[in-house]
Amino acid sequence: MKRYMGASEAFVQTLASRNVKNVFGIVGSAFMDPLDLFDRTRIRFISVQHEQNAVFAADGYARAKNYKEIGVAVGQNGPGISNFVTGVATSFWNTSPVLFITPDVSTMSKGTGGFQEVGLGQGQLQMFDGIAKSQFDLGNANRIAEMTAKACDDALLLQGPVQLNIPRDMFYHTAEYDIPMNNTGNVDSRQRAAPDDIAKVSNLLLNAKNPVIVCGNGVIKSESALDVAKLAKILNCKVATSYLHPDAFPANHPLALGPLGYQGSKCAMSYVKEADVILAIGTRCGAFSNLPQDGIEYWPGEGDERDVIQIDNNINSLRTTSQKYVKLQSDAKLASLDILQQIIDDQGEKSKKKREAVESDKEWSGHVAITDSTPGTDPAEMAPHNALFALSSICPDDAIVTTDIGNICSWANRYLRFNSSPSFLGAGGFGSCGYAIPAAMGAKVASPERPVIAYVGDGAFGMSFNEILTLKREKIGIVIVVFNNRQWGAEKKNQVLWFGDRYVGTNLDNPDFSRIARSMGVHGVKCKNVDDIIFAMQRALERQRDGLTTVLEVNLTRELTEPFRRDAMNLPVRHLDIYKDLTEIEESKTQQCVD
Repeated sequence: MKRYMGASEAFVQTLASRNVKNVFGIVGSAFMDPLDLFDRTRIRFISVQHEQNAVFAADGYARAKNYKEIGVAVGQNGPGISNFVTGVATSFWNTSPVLFITPDVSTMSKGTGGFQEVGLGQGQLQMFDGIAKSQFDLGNANRIAEMTAKACDDALLLQGPVQLNIPRDMFYHTAEYDIPMNNTGNVDSRQRAAPDDIAKVSNLLLNAKNPVIVCGNGVIKSESALDVAKLAKILNCKVATSYLHPDAFPANHPLALGPLGYQGSKCAMSYVKEADVILAIGTRCGAFSNLPQDGIEYWPGEGDERDVIQIDNNINSLRTTSQKYVKLQSDAKLASLDILQQIIDDQGEKSKKKREAVESDKEWSGHVAITDSTPGTDPAEMAPHNALFALSSICPDDAIVTTDIGNICSWANRYLRFNSSPSFLGAGGFGSCGYAIPAAMGAKVASPERPVIAYVGDGAFGMSFNEILTLKREKIGIVIVVFNNRQWGAEKKNQVLWFGDRYVGTNLDNPDFSRIARSMGVHGVKCKNVDDIIFAMQRALERQRDGLTTVLEVNLTRELTEPFRRDAMNLPVRHLDIYKDLTEIEESKTQQCVD
């Protein structure tokens, strides 16, 4: 039923109809008129310290809701919106349903190069071309409710960031508006593979001598881990998880191998290397995700005749992988159930082949339990793996953990274990630095009943610790673990291996992070050993229940693990006389920094 109202009222009422309860952003005059209505509409506006973090928080919110609700970010036109770009690209590769609202300059001033205009004319749309799933540019204020509804619905149905661009003058329009009904629950965006394709896949699996299953984010989204477990049981095969999705399959399941990829489970990679058929469910099989690790080339490359069956609901995930793969566009849950039923129909549940199984859980646990408790030369520091093992040992079963990009945070992949999802929010394929803290903030808003812990390196902490002010002001309690090894570790590793230990821009002269935290009004604790970590984390989790944030500064040695991009780095060869002595002929023998 149409009612006479202002465009701002129609806009806010439409957001409410799409179950929007929280919006992250920084206040700006371009959207102040609808902002004035938020409180009365019971929409919480969470004022952050930087617009990039608003999108990171919206991403964390959407992922903590298991991609079933949209995260929303808004900022001032011009510089506020240009600050969105990294966050939107992150959400694009995370396939997170995020609505980013971009108020624009007034209709009659577009293209004049006025105050806070991006480019000329369509600048605020062009900068997101290629990283937004869809874009809505409001050209007529009478359509504000319609466009807002479509943008919200697209974010959910397309599973990615969607832009809603609104010239600021249109908020002041009045008309008769009809708030569109929310019918997204009646739309099934899940794909289902054809029966002939299911039969082909089932036949490959039944005839395999040593199949393995790899679970990705699609398994998390479709809540199909238990269905995958049933399929694995009837095939008598093990299950690994894809890079940065260790929560896709329960780590305590007897068939679990652990995560693949950088700093993943050696047990998982060894098992996948020996598999003759790999069933990759709900994963885009990204090239970076499957690079050789620990000297193990486990993923089929050129000339490898092993079969890879890739199943994903997103057609774009299937377009970017090898043409040799057997590809099915299907929802992970539907595919798992269909393959399971096909195998039962073809062979019967009791006919599963006897295979030699790896003692996967035992091997995986044994590997990560190897720690060195010998103190370093400085008693105020500890080895990274000791700290990571201690943190994983005390992590609550129901916790959500966010991790930043970087050497130590990525090293945590080898130690963190999850038995349910969504529980792990990594920065994702875009590799955004500074993600963990704002994403944890969004996750805590989405799931206030769950403990939330952010892992962040000292470099990335410098990009995002401003959000401690938001956490304090908004009474959002999380635990922030800052790994202080006084360096940009991932990049320094490259200089160690290939650039003769010439450190340019990688050493950090850090302040006392725990004192900074206390000066910002939250708890700050310095941890110098494992006992400090365990005690401080226990107290921090208790405080979190009262809406209080704690920063744990963990002082580490400068020990570094493997480089991220061994595939993309080379020893430098210099030709000009001025640089010839900088030529390197071999990698560092120590593999560790010398300072």
